[in-house]
Amino acid sequence: MAALFILDQLIVLKLDGMETRTTNVPEDLWRRTHRGYRGGTTRRTGTARARRWRLMEKRGYRPRLPSLSMGNVRSLANKMDEPAALVRSQKEDRECGSMGSKFGILSVIILLNIPAVYSRGRSREQLQSSRSLGQSVRVTCSLQTICALQESAVDLKCSFSNITIKPQQSFWFSPKQKIKWRNEEDPEDLALDSDYAGRVSYNTSSSASTLTIRELRERDSGEYHLMLITETGEKYPSSTAITLTVSDLQIKMISDTEKQKWTLNCSTSCSLTPTPYNYYWYKNGQYRHSTNGHQKSLYSYETGSYSCSVSGHPEIWSSSVCFRDENCWSVIYSDRRVCVLEGSSVDFPCTYSYPSGQTVTETAWFYSQTKEEGKDLRGEEQFAARAELIGDKERICTLRVRNVSKSDSGEYRYRFSTNPAGGSFSGTPGVTLRVTDLQVIPSAPSGGQTVTLTCSSTCTLPNNPTYIWFKNGQPVTSKPTRYNKLYLESARPEDVLQYSCALGSLGQSVRVTCSLQTICALQESAVDLKCSYSNITIKPQQSFWFSPKQKAKWRNEEDPEDLALDSDYARRVSYNTSSSASTLTIRELRERDSGEYHLMLITETGEKYPSSTAITLTVSDLQMKMISDTEKQKWTLNCSTSCSLTPTPYNYYWYKNGQYRHSTNGHQKSLYSYETGSYSCSVSGHPEIWSSSVCFRDENCWSVIYSDRRVCVLEGSSVDFPCTYSYPSGQAVTETAWFYSQTKEEGKDLRGEEQFAARVELVGDKERICTLRVRNVSKSDSGEYRYRFSTNPAGGSFSGTPGVTLRVTDLQVIPSAPSGGQTVTLTCSSTCTLPNNPTYIWFKNGQPVTSKPTRYNKLYLESARPEDVLQYSCALGSEDSTVMKLIMVGVAVFLALILMTGLMWRCVIRRKRRAEIKADVQKTPNPVDDTYTPLNPINTSSDYDTLRNVTGPHKNRKP
Repeated sequence: MAALFILDQLIVLKLDGMETRTTNVPEDLWRRTHRGYRGGTTRRTGTARARRWRLMEKRGYRPRLPSLSMGNVRSLANKMDEPAALVRSQKEDRECGSMGSKFGILSVIILLNIPAVYSRGRSREQLQSSRSLGQSVRVTCSLQTICALQESAVDLKCSFSNITIKPQQSFWFSPKQKIKWRNEEDPEDLALDSDYAGRVSYNTSSSASTLTIRELRERDSGEYHLMLITETGEKYPSSTAITLTVSDLQIKMISDTEKQKWTLNCSTSCSLTPTPYNYYWYKNGQYRHSTNGHQKSLYSYETGSYSCSVSGHPEIWSSSVCFRDENCWSVIYSDRRVCVLEGSSVDFPCTYSYPSGQTVTETAWFYSQTKEEGKDLRGEEQFAARAELIGDKERICTLRVRNVSKSDSGEYRYRFSTNPAGGSFSGTPGVTLRVTDLQVIPSAPSGGQTVTLTCSSTCTLPNNPTYIWFKNGQPVTSKPTRYNKLYLESARPEDVLQYSCALGSLGQSVRVTCSLQTICALQESAVDLKCSYSNITIKPQQSFWFSPKQKAKWRNEEDPEDLALDSDYARRVSYNTSSSASTLTIRELRERDSGEYHLMLITETGEKYPSSTAITLTVSDLQMKMISDTEKQKWTLNCSTSCSLTPTPYNYYWYKNGQYRHSTNGHQKSLYSYETGSYSCSVSGHPEIWSSSVCFRDENCWSVIYSDRRVCVLEGSSVDFPCTYSYPSGQAVTETAWFYSQTKEEGKDLRGEEQFAARVELVGDKERICTLRVRNVSKSDSGEYRYRFSTNPAGGSFSGTPGVTLRVTDLQVIPSAPSGGQTVTLTCSSTCTLPNNPTYIWFKNGQPVTSKPTRYNKLYLESARPEDVLQYSCALGSEDSTVMKLIMVGVAVFLALILMTGLMWRCVIRRKRRAEIKADVQKTPNPVDDTYTPLNPINTSSDYDTLRNVTGPHKNRKP
C-alpha cells in the first residue's frame, strides 16, 4: 500500500509507539561520504572514534527503511533536513513571487509498504466511511419553504436514505444561531439553545426526522438543517434546508368613502402553510361568523372593534382595529406568552380602552389552568399578598405577581365593566404564564470526551438572560455570559454532578416591554419610541438607545454605542428616561432611519443590560398617485405610504396648485375631467408635510420642486438649494424671488435684506431652474427659504410651499466618561445632521492626531484627565480636495517603487547565494561510486533508518 505525504505534513509527522534506542554505528558507515550538511559543508575534524560518538549522540536507533521507489536514499533524518530547507526556500520564493513571479514547488514523498497513518486516531474504515458518506446519502424534505403563524406550532420533516444513524444522537440546527456555537464550523443541537428552550422536540427514526417548534416567534424565521450521526460517530450535516418564515396575523381597514364601503383585510406577510380554508371574525371580543376569504365588508353603522383568526389556529387572534369610533372596546397585552424563573416577580403589561361616554365601574384579573372562565385573583388564597394591580380605572391594567411558583402557571385575563349600559369586556385570549427552574443537562458524559453542560429551562426566558456556572457552589466563570453552555474537556459522570448554574444578576428578573413593537412614521416627521422596564435600578442619565444597523460605526460590534453620539443622528434624537421607562424621540425622520431600536440599561454599579426587546421603525414618504379609468372618464387620486402609519390618520388634506381645498376621511379623492391642475396631499397630525405633486390633464402645472427639504451646513461654508419650477403653457414668467423667514410668517425678499447682501445668487433662469446659492453662511441664516414666481397673462403668483429649512451648525467636542483611568470617547458633534457622510480630522493642540480623514466622528482615548480633553478639537476632513488626492497618490506610488526595487534586489541576492552553495556541495553523482550505493530492498544495512520509529522532526538534533 502507498501513502502520500506533502513536505509540510512529513516534517511535523509524529507516530505513536515510538522508541529511541542508541546503537553502535556500523564500521562501514565511516567509509562512506555523506551528502549535505552531514557530508562536509563544514570541515570535519577529529578521529574516527570522536566522529562515532558525535553520531551516536545525534542519532538514535531506528528500524530499517522500507522499499522506496527511488535510489540513493539516505536516512530519514537526513531526508528531513532537505524538506525543511526546501520549505524555507519555497517561503523565500513566495515572497519574491508577490512581485509578479509565482514560484511553487510541491514535493511529494511516496512511501511504499508502510501501514497508512490516519489523522486524529481514526481507523481506516472510519475515514473511508467519512469519504463515502456524502457520496450516497440522500436527504429530502417534504416542504422546502414554510410560512407559519406567530405563537403557533410547526413541524419540519425530512427523510434520508443510504445511511445508518443513531436516532437518539442526531439533531437539528440553524445557521442563524452559529454565533452561539463554540465553533462556527461545528453546528450545535437546537434543543440545547436557550432561544428555543422548552419549545423544540424531535421525532427521529431510522429513515426520517421531524422537528417541532412551538410558540413560534418572528425571530425563529430562518433555515433549519438536519445533522445525522452514524453508529460510528461520524457527523453528516445535511445541506438540504427548510426555510421557515414566521408572521403575525394582521387586520387592516380598506376605505372607499365615496361608495361608503369599508373592507376588513385579514392577512399575513407570507402565504400560510397550509392555506387557511376559513377566516373567523370577532367584534368587541365576541365571535361573529366565518368566511372563506380573507376579507369582510362593513357598513357605516357597524361600529366597533374587530379582530380575526384563521382555521387551524382559532385561538390566535390578530390585533384589533377600531371602525368609525374614536375609542373601541379593547384589551391589549404587550406579551401573550411569558416565561419566568421560579421565585422571581413578573409583570403583565396591559392597556385597555372603551367608547367615550362610558365610566369604568369594576376591574379584575382572572386566572385559569384550563379552558374554563377562570377565577378572580382577589378571591384566591394562592395569590394572597402576591398579586397587585399596577394601573388605574382609565387606561392601564398591568398586573404584578411576586414570588411566582410553578403552580402559578396558566392563563391570565383582564376584565372590566363600564356604566351606563356598557356591560363587561374581557381581554381574550389572555396571557399564558409558564414558570420554570434551571437544570444542568450533560451530553457525552463518558470519560475522555468533551462534555457539554447545558443550563436548561422548560420555557424560553425573555431578554436573552445571562448565566453563571458553579462547581461545588463556587463560581467557575469570571462573569455572567449570554451562552447557556459550559464545555469540559474531560469529565467523569460523578464530576458532572458537582456543577450547577444560575441566571446572572441581570436577566434573572429584568423585564422590558414596549408600548408598540412596530411603528410606521412619516418622513420628515418626529416619532416617539417608548419602553418600560422593571426589577432593575438604573442610572437614567447613562442609559441610552442603540440600533444594530449602526454597528459598523461602533468600536466593537459586540459593544453597542449611544445613538445620540452617532453623526447620522446628530441632534435629531433625545431621551426622556426615568427609573421605570424611557422614550426615544427621533426628529426629521429619513428613510434610512428605518430599522430596529433597542434600549441599553446601565445599572448603578455600571453593569450594562442591552435589551433584546426591540421596536421596529419603518419610515415612509407620502406619495400621491393617479388611478385612471379612461373608459368611465374617472380619475382617482391616491394618497398613501409604503406602510400603515402609526396611528392611522383620521383625515387627509388635499391641495390644488399649492392651495388647500378640503379634507376627507379616506385616502382617495375623485376628480372630474375639468379639474385640471397640480395636486398634493397631507395627513392629520402632519399637515405641514406634503406629498410630491401630480399634474392632472395638463402638460405643465404650477409647481416648485426642491431637491432637499431640509439642509444642514457648516458655518462659514456655501450652500445651494437645488430647485426647479414649472407653469402652464402659454404663460410667461414676469418675476422671480426667494423669500426667507425664521417663523411661520410670509417671509422677506432676500434682495431687500442687508443680511444677505453680496452673499446670495440665483443660479437659474426664468424658464425652469431656480437654484439659490448662499455663501459664507452664519447661524443667523437658519430658517425657511421659499421660491416664488409670477407669470403673465393672468397667471398670478405661485409659491413653493413648504420650502427648504436651513440649519447652520458648528462643530463641538463632547467627551464621555472623562474620569481618569477610563476609556474616554470624544465625539465631534454638530447641531444637525450633516449630509453626504462627512469625514472628520482630529487635532491635539492644533496638530493632527489622525493620519487621514475618517468617516467616524469619534476618537477613543484609553485614559485622559478632564484637562487633557480640552486640548482636542475636530474639523471636517478635506477628502474631496483634488490637490490632496494627487499628493497622496504620488507619495504612495513613489514609496511602492522603492519597496518593490528593494525586494527584487534581495531575492536576486538570495537566489545567487543558494546557487553557489548548491554548485559547491552537490556535485553530479557517479553511479559506480559506492558513496551512492542504490538501496537493495532485500539486503538493507542499518544505515538506512525505517520510518516506524522516527522520533519526530528531529528538533533536538545538534548541527
